[in-house]
Amino acid sequence: MIELKPQSLEMLKKYVSVVVLPIFYLVFFQTNISLAGPEDSPETELLSFDKTTIIGHLNFPPLIYANKSGESIGPLADLIRLILDTSKIYPEYKLVTLPTKRIIPYLIEGKIPFSPLIRGIPSLRDKVLYSDSKISTLQINVYYTGESTPIQDLDDLKEKRVIGLRGYSYGSKIKTFLDDPANKVIYFLCNTHQSGFKMLQLGRGDYFIDFQFPSDIVLKNLKIDNLHSAPLETIDVYFNISRNAPDCLNLKERLDNAFHELIKQGKIDQMMHKNNKVKQ
Repeated sequence: MIELKPQSLEMLKKYVSVVVLPIFYLVFFQTNISLAGPEDSPETELLSFDKTTIIGHLNFPPLIYANKSGESIGPLADLIRLILDTSKIYPEYKLVTLPTKRIIPYLIEGKIPFSPLIRGIPSLRDKVLYSDSKISTLQINVYYTGESTPIQDLDDLKEKRVIGLRGYSYGSKIKTFLDDPANKVIYFLCNTHQSGFKMLQLGRGDYFIDFQFPSDIVLKNLKIDNLHSAPLETIDVYFNISRNAPDCLNLKERLDNAFHELIKQGKIDQMMHKNNKVKQ
């Protein structure tokens, strides 16, 4: 196992906050992507990939998503492939975009060994291990128009009409708040990021909770008068590793070691510069 010295730990923090996260913005204006919700993804049959390990992930553009050919692309997909190619854990593997209703049971059963997700998903409690490596940070915002009361924190959403995305938990803090009957939140579900903003635009809810990355893409093409946003929470993404995956403890260690080694070698930095050149 790789032991990191204090200087290396500082370097790790630097790369996670300054190098790994900014590369996720680089594909923002580069691709023609689908913003389908997690339940709208194709129902890929995992057993059709003979002798190939399947790494399932959510459709979450621009970080990781399926292109028109069904190939998983985006900087997070590139990072996962770099880690797997460095660790040489699997002779053959394939990244596959899946809806939440497939990823969760497949992780529990060990049909997929790991997936990049937030920590603390209730249905995965005690079913997964978490990587030590934080591979992304996501900003969750609440969106509203000038006709609605400005939001400072979650408590301001009490007794309000709130729109949320079907299939997303938004992290434990927000989910706990929304599920608490004492807060009297009138909660509406939508299937996609676009439909959530459309509902907000049509007045079918007063506030829409969404992730900043896909929201930014939608709002490049959808103009909503007097639209405002406020941050609700920042959550981190880790590898959720199935406890039913073969030798799961060793898998966790090898994923973390490969990530740390890539940082030490500067290869994540090189990947950032490569993406930046493509963007230019």
